[in-house]
Amino acid sequence: MPATPNASAGTILTPSGTTGLNRTVYSATFFRTTYQRQIAVPIFEDGERLYGSTVLRKEQRVAAAALAQSSDGTGVTYLNPVGSPVTVTPGGFIAPIGWSENEEAQVDFNMDKIAGDAGSSALAELIESNTLANFQSGTQIISNPTLDAPTLRAAIARLDQNTNGESGPGPGIGKTIYGFFSSTQRVPLMSIPEVNSAEARGDSENPYVKGVWVRGFGIVANITSVIAQDANGYHNGVCLAEAVTVRWNTRSRIKRQDYEYRNAYYGFANLGSALVYDARLVVVRTT
Repeated sequence: MPATPNASAGTILTPSGTTGLNRTVYSATFFRTTYQRQIAVPIFEDGERLYGSTVLRKEQRVAAAALAQSSDGTGVTYLNPVGSPVTVTPGGFIAPIGWSENEEAQVDFNMDKIAGDAGSSALAELIESNTLANFQSGTQIISNPTLDAPTLRAAIARLDQNTNGESGPGPGIGKTIYGFFSSTQRVPLMSIPEVNSAEARGDSENPYVKGVWVRGFGIVANITSVIAQDANGYHNGVCLAEAVTVRWNTRSRIKRQDYEYRNAYYGFANLGSALVYDARLVVVRTT
């Protein structure tokens, strides 16, 4: 019987331990990263171009009063209907991506497509995050460690009070109430009837009651991963669409540039957002 060959004789190949015999194969498919899609930006009111800045002229609410009984019949206090202006200042937003000509020559896929998609998605997420950060300046605040049904109902009640019944749960009843909540609040939200039940929201007639005389104050609940967060917690909110404005000088666009031996993609937008009607937003702060 011949002797058993051994490694020193060079007759046994061990690819797992010999790097010169291994081959690395890259998948043809790219496993993409994820970005937060825009939810709030399409909902909030759009307006005219900003240029350097835009000042929004607001009128204030004027209260009626009973005429005082006096000997001369006067005693009237006059109220100025001109409210406090809101200045919207634009800023530039950019998502820069670059790679070398040498790298592009050595790959078997289209770098432009990957860069364009990534830049556009990253820019959309940044703009959404910046827009929802306006909730941090809201002064109508309800705080609770977690978002439960009583907290949400209290926020909707305050919004209804602040807007003098302008808001409502469906078409023909009032202006739609929008809610923007952190993804961390998904679990408690799903246990609240106003979020999870069409009947409580007022989307449909209650099948157990004929002749409905009132509907629930429901909301259009939106869950997002870019709710502003600071030392006070997550700044969720319920609001009407006109509470916040988003105005553009340049809408999102992609620009490609070649410089010497570098390829670059830029996602760019120039816009401003601001909280316009403080009373039409109730911040639901969860800690």
